[in-house]
Amino acid sequence: MLYGKVRDFSAREGLLSPGDRVVVAVSGGPDSVALLDILDYIKEELGLELFVAHLDHRLRGEEARRDAEFVESIASARGLPFVLGTEDVGELARREGLSLEEAARKARYRFLERVCRNLRAERIALGHTSDDQAETVLMRLVRGGGR
Repeated sequence: MLYGKVRDFSAREGLLSPGDRVVVAVSGGPDSVALLDILDYIKEELGLELFVAHLDHRLRGEEARRDAEFVESIASARGLPFVLGTEDVGELARREGLSLEEAARKARYRFLERVCRNLRAERIALGHTSDDQAETVLMRLVRGGGR
């Protein structure tokens, strides 16, 4: 089963340790929701504490608001803490001479690092597709804010 494969991969690669506090970045898309589902399923076995984080890039108006509400409802249904951030990615791109994609990535990682620091979380979990040029695996857990 997929849950076991993720658990085994995480153990083999040293991605998760018992007691880790993990910020799960959830956009509301199928990849990040699936990642949250998997981590929520294995959290007791691995002794993880999960937090759900969502960033509104202020690019899509009402649609973005609905995404945030959807992600919050998923977190609430699982009894997980939810953190919502907002950043004007268009303004960030203009100010720093970045493409929207680069600015969105920069804003997302800055937000996630801040959430990790504030929650004293050790890990960030990201779900994405293999066609994302900058993030090329389905799931990678990267170092978060330290304790």
